Amino acid sequence: MDLTPCRNSADTLLLGSLVLDGVMLICTYGLTRLSVGRALRPVRAMTEQATQRSAVAAVDRFGVEKRPAELAALGSSLDALLDRIRAVLRHEQHLTGELSHELRTPLSRIIMELDWWRGRPRSTEETRASHQVIAEATQSTLTICDTLLNDARENARSPSMVPGTTGVVPVLRRLAQQLEAPHPVKATVEAVCPQLEAGVTPALLERIVSPLLANADRFWLTRDHLPEFATVLAEFPSLAGMADAIGARAEPVPIPWDCADGLFEAYWRRPGAYLEDHVRRAMSVWTRVGPEAEHRAVRSLSDDLNSGRWAERNSGLADLDAADLGLRLLIG
Repeated sequence: MDLTPCRNSADTLLLGSLVLDGVMLICTYGLTRLSVGRALRPVRAMTEQATQRSAVAAVDRFGVEKRPAELAALGSSLDALLDRIRAVLRHEQHLTGELSHELRTPLSRIIMELDWWRGRPRSTEETRASHQVIAEATQSTLTICDTLLNDARENARSPSMVPGTTGVVPVLRRLAQQLEAPHPVKATVEAVCPQLEAGVTPALLERIVSPLLANADRFWLTRDHLPEFATVLAEFPSLAGMADAIGARAEPVPIPWDCADGLFEAYWRRPGAYLEDHVRRAMSVWTRVGPEAEHRAVRSLSDDLNSGRWAERNSGLADLDAADLGLRLLIG
C-alpha cells in the first residue's frame, strides 16, 4: 500500500497550520499594538501637552479635560505638583527682586562714598568719616540679607502661618537712636498711640521704615530744614509694592549737580536756589507741606547760609558731580 499521498497530505496540513499560526500571530500582534496604542494615546497627548507648555511657561493644567479615571487622577497629581513648583518659583522671584531692590541703596552709598574719597587727597578726619559711612552701609546690607532670608525660611516652613504683632513705637525709637548715633541730627518719636501694633515681625517693620528715615537723612534740605517731608513721603505707595505690581526692578537715579529739570532735589549743591520764590513754586512739595513749613524752612536755610553752617555741615558735597538722593527708576 502506497502511503505517499498520506504523507503529502500531512505535510500540506503541517505547512498550512504553520502559515495559519503565523498569520494569527501577526494579526494578534497588530491588534494588540493597535489596542495598546489607542489606550496610550491619552498618555501621549499629555506628554505632548507637557512639552508644549514647558516651552512657553503656560498656566494650563491637565485636570480640566475629560480623561480615563486613571489618567484623571494622574493629571490631578501633576497639577498639584505644578502648582507647588510655580509657588516656589514665584517665591524665589519675589525674594530675588526684594534683595535686588533693597541692596541697591546701601551699595549705591558705598560706591558714591568711594568715588568721593578717591576724588582728591582726603584728611584723616574725612577718611574716618568715609569709613564710617561705608561701615553703616555694609551693616545695612547684612541686616537686609538676614531679614529677607529669615522671612523666606519662615514662609517656607509655615506658608500659612499668621504673622505676629510688633509694637511700633519701640521699633521707631530704636531706629531713631541708630540714626542719631553717626549723624548730627535729632530724631524725635511722638507716641500719640503708645500701644500701636503692626502685624509683622520687628525685623520686617525695621526694613519697611528704615528707607523712609534714610531718605529723610540723605537730603540736607529735608534733614535740617523740612522734616515735614517725611509725612509727604509716607503718603506714597512703597517702592517695593509698585515694583512688584508691574514686575519691575528699581534702579538708582543719581542727580547731577547742575540738574535743570526743577526737581525738588535738583539744587542739592546750589542751596541758594531754594531761597528763590519762583524756584519753589515749580515744586509741588512746598504746596503739600504748607506755607508755614515753607517759610520756616526758608528762614532756617537762609540763616545757615549766612552763618556758614550749611557749608560746614555739607562740605563733602562740593566734590560730588552727582548724588543719590533716593530717586528710583522702575524698569520693567
